[in-house]
Amino acid sequence: MKTKTTIILITLFVCELIFFFSAGKIKDIFIQEHLKNETEALRSSYNAGISNARNIANAFYNVMINGNTDILRLFAEAEKASPQRQNEIRKEMYDKLRVIYEQQVKLGLKQLHFHTRDSVSFLRMHKPDEYGDSLTGVRHTVDTANRLVRYTEGFEEGRIFNGFRFVFPLIYNSVHLGSVEISISSVYLADTMNTTAAGIHDFLIRKSVVSSTVFPSEQYNYAQSELSDNYLRENISYEYLQENAAVFGSIEEYLFACEIFKPEVKERMNLGEAFSAHAVINGKEITASFLPISNILDQQVAYFIKMERDNKYRHIINIYKAALLGGSITIFLVFGVVFLALLNSHKTAMLNAVLDEKLKENENQLYIKEQMLFQQSKLATLGEMFSSLAHQWKQPLNILAMYVQNMLDDDMEEEERKRREDIVDKCMAQITFMSETINDFMDFILPSGSVDMKMDMVRTAEEMLKLLNPAMSKKKIDITIDSKGRKSVFASANPNEFKHVLVNILNNAKDAIMDIKEKDKMFVGKINIEIEENGGLCIMRISDNGGGINPEVMEKMFTPYFTTKKKKDGSGLGLYMCKKIMQKHNGDMNVSNSANGAVFEIILPSIKGDGRTNETGTVGH
Repeated sequence: MKTKTTIILITLFVCELIFFFSAGKIKDIFIQEHLKNETEALRSSYNAGISNARNIANAFYNVMINGNTDILRLFAEAEKASPQRQNEIRKEMYDKLRVIYEQQVKLGLKQLHFHTRDSVSFLRMHKPDEYGDSLTGVRHTVDTANRLVRYTEGFEEGRIFNGFRFVFPLIYNSVHLGSVEISISSVYLADTMNTTAAGIHDFLIRKSVVSSTVFPSEQYNYAQSELSDNYLRENISYEYLQENAAVFGSIEEYLFACEIFKPEVKERMNLGEAFSAHAVINGKEITASFLPISNILDQQVAYFIKMERDNKYRHIINIYKAALLGGSITIFLVFGVVFLALLNSHKTAMLNAVLDEKLKENENQLYIKEQMLFQQSKLATLGEMFSSLAHQWKQPLNILAMYVQNMLDDDMEEEERKRREDIVDKCMAQITFMSETINDFMDFILPSGSVDMKMDMVRTAEEMLKLLNPAMSKKKIDITIDSKGRKSVFASANPNEFKHVLVNILNNAKDAIMDIKEKDKMFVGKINIEIEENGGLCIMRISDNGGGINPEVMEKMFTPYFTTKKKKDGSGLGLYMCKKIMQKHNGDMNVSNSANGAVFEIILPSIKGDGRTNETGTVGH
């Protein structure tokens, strides 16, 4: 027996070593695959942003340049004109394009630049007094467009600004006059990319490119990057980072993260690789993705960088830890069973029965979690679909705005001009409304950064009503909010998860009301959301006049797989998941009946003005 026991212990030790080694290898594979996916996600969002910018540049060129015979005629005249007449032509072109150019700058246009066919600067709309310098050997996109008389695009550093440039040859009466460049900034591209890949986007340029290309008098526009001594950042990019740092936390957190990543990424940036790296900073999982940007000569000259809090990485580590613990326990249990089998076959049989019962229970719990993950996956897929849809909508909205603004003409009669200005104002108001609606939906579907956040219950409820009211109003259901005269009630919760709880409860209330309306067409549905703070707790009560809930049903409402709906209409996990979400935030969720219908009560810990949770703000379960 002693020999057999020794053999079992040695075998147990060997199995543990093999398991730990294998689990570590699998974890490394998953991490590398995840980082590779993050790099490809940044590449995809960059390509989508460039495609969007290309379409806008084409629309601007076709409408304002190629379709404008006055501009082409003036530019053709300039070739053989005297220097004095060239200055007059330059001013006339500037005056004709100034208004629409300034409007497009607000939408993301960075430069509008005309060049002669021998690649000499003729008119820079962003700096009209800077002209006459040769771009040959400096601006290869311009050289190529003029030399081959064809459209050319690519990122390029210029004498004053860099940009993602779209260069069109100019032809008038079958004569090649030169070219015109329409370019957008890295800030505009970063803003566009952020709609499909949320995070904080940064753009860095090789120091050697700036020093060899930009006018010395203009190099003050650049500052040293925190990520690499060989890269610079435009000052305007720093301003963009400050405005958008809330996505990451704060600008100080972002710059500190850059310093942490610097030793790891410095060499790979010098080699011009596309890669992603990970670090834990102040207890937060951070992933930084690096996409090299090349110029038209295929020389790597810049980097697009996306940095974000990475919950997926933490999820992989948690799964790894759980696998180690679960695997170790399993191995010990297996060898324990074998050992006990040697002692007593009867005890082994009893132990197997207990293990079988536990296994069934774990399988049931696993199935519940799989169903919950399936529901969350469907929500994530919906979010990705709408992100793509929102990206596709914004491009035609920008182009539509440009066409509408082009309706105004300096030469028209005053009365006609006023009439068109009124039409333009109304159209732009509608375009702005559509853009804001897209942003509202994006705020709803994009994930928030952490579990416990300072959330304004009143504002969150108002945002949800803004999305749901059109559908509710169509079904003649009135929704009201009563916050007891308070503009804000702050609770500790994740806003997006809380919104999904609200959607679930409001949809259930709508279904109950619609059941009554099928029998009584004149019935008016009412839903009231009451919000208050009491004793360190934030309480939201959602009541309806849908007739209430059967007491037998109420007892089972928060159990998994229980539903009163048809199988195709409900999974039975909605309210169960809602209650779990509230409990995850140290809160709770209850249901009762009033005289007219159901009352759902959501309870969460309140937050003081300084962002700390009240000591009394924990709900017992």
